[in-house]
Amino acid sequence: MLYFLISGELQAEWLCHEASSIKEFQTITACGIGLGKVESAARSDALKKAYEELDAICDRSSDCKGHELSVEPLRNECQKTKTGYKCYRGIAVAIGKKKTKTPERAKPTQNLINTVEVVIKKEEQEQEKVGPGICDYDYEAIESLVKKRKTNQSALEMKKIPFREGCVKTHFRYMYLMSELQVFPKSYIQFLRSFLRTLDSNWGDSRVLGTFEFLSKIGPWGAGDWKLLYSALQSSTSMDFSRLLNLAFHLDTKDRKTQILRLKGLIQDIDTGKMGFPRKHKISRRLPSLIREPDNEDQLWFVKPIFSTWKSSVKSPVDTSKRVLEALKSLRKFDLSKEQNSQVLEWMALASKLAVSHDDSREFFMSFVSEIDRSIEKLDETIDKEAVRIDQLKSDRGVIIQLAKAQKSQLFAKVERDHRLKDAILFCLKNEINCNKIVPSAASIEKRLGSKKKKTLEQTTEYLIYMPELAFQLRSKLLELIDGRGNHRSRSNSFKALVNTPIKEKAEIDVLLKASWDRVYDYGKLSEKLGARLLVSLIPIAQDNTNRNQDLAIEMLGLVGPAAKEAKPLLKKVVSDEKAGYATVNRAKKALQLIGE
Repeated sequence: MLYFLISGELQAEWLCHEASSIKEFQTITACGIGLGKVESAARSDALKKAYEELDAICDRSSDCKGHELSVEPLRNECQKTKTGYKCYRGIAVAIGKKKTKTPERAKPTQNLINTVEVVIKKEEQEQEKVGPGICDYDYEAIESLVKKRKTNQSALEMKKIPFREGCVKTHFRYMYLMSELQVFPKSYIQFLRSFLRTLDSNWGDSRVLGTFEFLSKIGPWGAGDWKLLYSALQSSTSMDFSRLLNLAFHLDTKDRKTQILRLKGLIQDIDTGKMGFPRKHKISRRLPSLIREPDNEDQLWFVKPIFSTWKSSVKSPVDTSKRVLEALKSLRKFDLSKEQNSQVLEWMALASKLAVSHDDSREFFMSFVSEIDRSIEKLDETIDKEAVRIDQLKSDRGVIIQLAKAQKSQLFAKVERDHRLKDAILFCLKNEINCNKIVPSAASIEKRLGSKKKKTLEQTTEYLIYMPELAFQLRSKLLELIDGRGNHRSRSNSFKALVNTPIKEKAEIDVLLKASWDRVYDYGKLSEKLGARLLVSLIPIAQDNTNRNQDLAIEMLGLVGPAAKEAKPLLKKVVSDEKAGYATVNRAKKALQLIGE
């Protein structure tokens, strides 16, 4: 069903029907429901309840309590009940940046209440003008005319019904019927356009939203209707803006040139403070609504001018909301081509780079990269469908790496939270990206290795796994950790760091061997990593039948493989030794087989 038929009391009941409220950025829309024997009493009670709802929300919100407030009334709706009247009242409150002079936020002042009361009286006067019973027009007769294909006559009858409070439902029913039939009587269309032109403000007016919804069914906006819609967008609240925006662009139109020009003009007017009431819209907060418009990949033409226009108009630093990045990320739900996907990733990278330090978006991109890595780990490459997805994710990762290299680490320069900062540093180190702004210096790394804090040692030694030159320079400190000063994780990290270096001294190899036999690191992997460099320590142990690690040393000689040829005489001697144990002889035989001729 059409948006405007959701409820006859659209703007009041869309929220107030459940006596709930919404806080969106720096605007609170609060609602109240009032009861009274007479309508005026019910209206006043509803206003009082709306303020009580506002107080409850504001007092529990740090960015509202104690701040200056600008209150504007939304439209009011009343219904007759068996015992009197029931009214819905909404108020929209813009939260100022400045705080009030008093320690606690002042309750709504009498001036603010008077402002709303003036609107209430105006509404009552409008209701009186409508007159009793005028909205009880025989709609069935009009509907009958439509069924008889006398649409022009039905339109003339509808024009006799005032488009005011109390009569709105009748007009919305008619609009819905015409939309279903795809019939749009010219006289009725002109009637609606005249109504839109006479409005001083559309703030919170359900008739405006409903009328534009109906007009949007006709097709792409002509110049005149676009002007009316644009005017409505300029004076809209953040909530109404999003709703009107859903109608603003017919993405299936072939006239993309006009659409793009309108789109660019809209973005520029948002950016220069010409959009929004009572509070001007911020480009970073409206951009997500624009980006999310496309419903298939063919409409990405719509996003490109949005982002390019925004990019050219931003100031430094720019308030890039996390919502912008989330909206861009949402485009990846489509089956994008490789080029399209790279374009979206590039936009995300740029938006993340421009993020200001106080916004969560500064860490969004690193979170996104981590999400890709986790997805790759969870998928099974032996399953065809998942293998295709793994290839796509790896391709994305490759694009991100290239973007990061091109931007010289700017993508991650503003990451601050410990776990994200660590992820960013490791990503840069693993992929050889110059991230000097976040990667600790050599002096800092050396200093941290002397820390007594477990977390510091674990992080620092993990960085050194991907910094082999520095790890080799600091090998004495890493060997100290391996030899027992560090906990299991920092010992393991130190081990992984050193096996990537040209370490070869016997005393240093002895420490690594001992740690591997203590299960700090897999001795099979150690044999593979160091190869012949292990012989200096393994041969003396393998030929000492009193050493409890003799069997392990013999086994590791075999794991070293052909590079351990110089150990063959020793191994043959063990095989022929009658005093050697059965297990020892078998290990020596196997080692000889692995070493080969």
